[in-house]
Amino acid sequence: MLRDKEERDKKRREKDQMREKEKQEKQERENEQKKKALKEQSEKLEGRMLIMLKNIDANDTPKEYSLAGIKLHDKLSRLVIDKVKYNTTLTSLHLSRKGLKDVVGEELA
Repeated sequence: MLRDKEERDKKRREKDQMREKEKQEKQERENEQKKKALKEQSEKLEGRMLIMLKNIDANDTPKEYSLAGIKLHDKLSRLVIDKVKYNTTLTSLHLSRKGLKDVVGEELA
């Protein structure tokens, strides 16, 4: 009886480990797809936005930056979020009247 319980517990742990591994692999695939999409988006950029993103990557930005006059759709806003995460020189990013969705705003905050 004790042996049966141990075997069931072992099988349960193995199933849990398999589920966790599958979950991690799925998350990795999703992250790779997001990175690929962001890379493609960044390669299409030009003008002020391209300059700003390069400066953010190089950690060479003014303390404040405004996106006035730049259309910011969901994919582009996610690209900005991804870049700003690791920048230490930018302290204020003005996004007034950009029509960002709540989800994007939460990610940025």
